Amino acid sequence: MAAVRRVSVAELIRQSIECFVRQEAGTNRATILARAKSAVGRFASSTSEGSIDHDRHLADAFSAR
Repeated sequence: MAAVRRVSVAELIRQSIECFVRQEAGTNRATILARAKSAVGRFASSTSEGSIDHDRHLADAFSAR
């Protein structure tokens, strides 16, 4: 399919995901991006090294379930 469209497999995957998200959300790309941007800054962490120890924090959060 990628060869027929003359795009890379990675590009085909990106297009497929975008299509799926649009279909699931029932909306267009601009609305999806606006919704994602509105989430920026909404959440806070009690720790200052969240990005440094991201994997450890994520593992801790999932093990607490």
